[in-house]
Amino acid sequence: ISKQISLFLLRRQSENRCQQLAAIVESCEDAIIGKNLQGEIAIWNTGAQRMFGYTAQEAIGSPVSILQPPKRTDENKRLVMKMDAGAIVENYETVRLRKNGSLVEVALTLSPILNPAGFKTGTSIILRDITMRKDAEKRVSEFYSMVSHELRTPMTAVSVSLKLLQMGVLDLDSAESLDLIDTAVDGTDRLIRLVNDILDLQKLDAGKLDLNVKPICPQQLVTNTLSQLRCLSEESKIELRAKLEAIPPVSADFDR
Repeated sequence: ISKQISLFLLRRQSENRCQQLAAIVESCEDAIIGKNLQGEIAIWNTGAQRMFGYTAQEAIGSPVSILQPPKRTDENKRLVMKMDAGAIVENYETVRLRKNGSLVEVALTLSPILNPAGFKTGTSIILRDITMRKDAEKRVSEFYSMVSHELRTPMTAVSVSLKLLQMGVLDLDSAESLDLIDTAVDGTDRLIRLVNDILDLQKLDAGKLDLNVKPICPQQLVTNTLSQLRCLSEESKIELRAKLEAIPPVSADFDR
């Protein structure tokens, strides 16, 4: 009797563990999918339904290929072969197809499902939606690209102006030298304003810089631009000329 009671308790503990595991799988935010050896979906949790739009009734029994974009039909087969060869397939970034035809960016993890004898009976597929992370990475990349472009122009003007003065090409008391100094000062002031914008972490998180839009005289903008470029053009023996006409003020960010 004691032995029977022990076996009964072990079965109950095993059943409780299975129920707990099932509850964890069902409540997980990630999509958890079980695929049998025939490539059919056998397990489909609520996270998978939220991510892909198929109900469990629609998904279970369907080929897992319903989630693969047309251009990635061989990808899952290749990953499974990699897993079967003993390699770890974890957080593999790819895209999958939703029921409505849209694509979702995911980090995919594959694991073999083994029976008590150690034989493979299927594949566990866990997919995490990384769309927001990818969007954030793209915004940050675009932000830095924009920032590097904005900083390079005034930095170059300051650098070339100071080098020309350092080389003694011009008399320090001449009007040309004073113009170069003014160019360096203007470029430095602009750099300070741009760096202050960049150091605003909220703007970095949003992936954009605010524009300080004011009425600007186009002629002033052209004159200022030529002044910034003059030291570069003279160094390259290029003459820049501007034909200024009467143009009404425009709304713009002068620094940018």
